[in-house]
Amino acid sequence: MAFKPYVVGTLFMSVSVILTEALNFFRSQGKALFLVCFPLLLVQNGLQMWVNSQLPTAEETQGLEVQLEATHYIAVLLLLLVLFHMYACVTLFLHTRSQGQQLNASQIWLGGLHYVPSMMLAGVISAVAVMMAMMPAIISGFFPLAILALWVGVRLAYVNFMVVVEGATPLASVTECFKFSGAIFWQTLMVLGLLIPISLVTAVADTAVAQGPMVLRIVVNALFAYVGLFITVALFRLYMVNRQPTVTTQSEQQG
Repeated sequence: MAFKPYVVGTLFMSVSVILTEALNFFRSQGKALFLVCFPLLLVQNGLQMWVNSQLPTAEETQGLEVQLEATHYIAVLLLLLVLFHMYACVTLFLHTRSQGQQLNASQIWLGGLHYVPSMMLAGVISAVAVMMAMMPAIISGFFPLAILALWVGVRLAYVNFMVVVEGATPLASVTECFKFSGAIFWQTLMVLGLLIPISLVTAVADTAVAQGPMVLRIVVNALFAYVGLFITVALFRLYMVNRQPTVTTQSEQQG
């Protein structure tokens, strides 16, 4: 179905406002957000690079069975824990700052641990949903059907916010997110579209330091990952603008 010109213009205007507000937040709160996230990003990228360095290349595995040791599984588990903890901390930081609270980094780190189990389970449910949506493309070999998986992924972009902000259970956060995101699908897709240029620039930077020491690569990738958090900030703003009545009602009930 074709969009009418004024509808497209309205979408771009609404996204432009969201991105401007997110940029203003990033400028005013960027230092505090950096102190919260950058140490976790360093650990995350360090674990990721170690795991990648331990895995054999495609050429080395031709005709051979890959043997994974217990340390590999432990490292991957730690990587997932750090990843979900980082996003829990980002969401908690955004939520508390939007409520006028000034929690320091250690308070955010400690508070974020509470949400890790729920976020991991919600992440598993979301991943299964995306994989199921991907199955028609895999079975048929018709790649355009993969757009269904993209659609599901976009619809589940706010799961973490519902876990942290609303205290929803993993399953409830997934189902409620799917209902909520329908009305703002195109705005969400536009914001997530920023991942493309950020990923391209990150890839170029990673290639530039590929021959350098691992510490340099870890720092560079962590810096670009921090820049990528701008998308999370924009999504949170989009979420709050459209979800504010529900969040306010719940807060009043808890009070």
